[in-house]
Amino acid sequence: MPFALSACNNGGDEDKFIFSEITENGQVTGYAVDGFKGDGAADAVIPAEHNGKPVTAIKKNAFRGTSIESVTFPESITYVGVNAFGRCEKLSRVDVADADLWCGITFGNVAANPLYFATKFYSGGKEITSVKIPDTVSKVGDFAFYGYEKLESVEIGSGVTLIGESAFDGCASLKSVTGGENAVSVGELAFSGCVNLQTADIGNKVESIGDYAFNGCSSLKRAVIPSSVKSIGECAFTDCSSLESLTLNEGLESIGDCAFGGCTSLTRFDMPSTVNEIGWGMLMFGGGGAGFGGEKDPSNNISEVTISDGITLIPDYAFNSCNITALTIGSSVEEIGYSAFYGCSVLKDVIMPVSVKKVTSYAFYKCSSLEKVFYCGNEEEWGNIKIGRNGNDISSAEIYFYSEAEPQAEGSFWRYVGGKPEIWQ
Repeated sequence: MPFALSACNNGGDEDKFIFSEITENGQVTGYAVDGFKGDGAADAVIPAEHNGKPVTAIKKNAFRGTSIESVTFPESITYVGVNAFGRCEKLSRVDVADADLWCGITFGNVAANPLYFATKFYSGGKEITSVKIPDTVSKVGDFAFYGYEKLESVEIGSGVTLIGESAFDGCASLKSVTGGENAVSVGELAFSGCVNLQTADIGNKVESIGDYAFNGCSSLKRAVIPSSVKSIGECAFTDCSSLESLTLNEGLESIGDCAFGGCTSLTRFDMPSTVNEIGWGMLMFGGGGAGFGGEKDPSNNISEVTISDGITLIPDYAFNSCNITALTIGSSVEEIGYSAFYGCSVLKDVIMPVSVKKVTSYAFYKCSSLEKVFYCGNEEEWGNIKIGRNGNDISSAEIYFYSEAEPQAEGSFWRYVGGKPEIWQ
């Protein structure tokens, strides 16, 4: 049932609570709830007013460790302090009045939100299973729906520009998120652990996707990253094991550590030319490898990978255990990091630019099928590359040197024909 946008009950038993003044320029402008008087109560119906002024805040640790079982928020609350509901293990129900005001509350941390413990969330006497955030709302605040497992769908209004940290973290029943066409930021852990989330349309104005934003969304099948996005954070899509379709558009500049690690269903990985930085383990275990041991055979279907020409470093474990058969390394890459292609056991061909100066030990470890390296330079330039002695199957591959014209000298040479490498016979 969507949030009811009805007026909030201004009731509440003021005698149950301790209040403190909120002042501005020496004048009392409102009140904050400090906690219960005496032994407290099972139900906290927080009043909208005290002494004729609005109650706008719940202070740090206000109900921490109490036996509170339910809490009712008035529409006046805009801030809840750190750990306000921490250790409230009997808390099971939260009642609210208004979707836009709930989304706009600032929670000091995750334990400031009563949903950290409560499993029942009501508006107008009806349990909430879907949310339609009005166009008048400018943000979905940090921790807004954290851990609420009965939320199934969210429609984000056109006024929302920010989806906050852990806003929908752990919403295990959430299946679809629509709207949000004017959002510019998806915060850290925003949808982490939404294991039933199947679709997430990201608006064309989003500039950044935070760390762990979609981490563990194991039912997510499709992700389209618009050209407005400049950065994808650390572990942003880690363990999205059902992700089959991934579109990364031109305009993307950086991809964080382990951003797509564990995405075992991916069939393609096309890196935009605008990318100039990729993180450690970007697709680590992307082929279902056995971690750092790399003993399992890869199982995904990513057969070809092209590294952007803007990349200078392929970092450690970037493509660990991926099922790559053909690899094209961008023309600016200078260094290939430790275990970058560790366990890519079906990798056969590598096109390597003359820009490469260092291939770190174990960069191509357990690449047992590696047969050919199509090097874009000559034999002298190849000899200047520092190749780590340990665990580099590239050392046993046949090296071909680039020659546009038919070579006159003896040796192994190649050229491009139809955009593909072809060996001179």
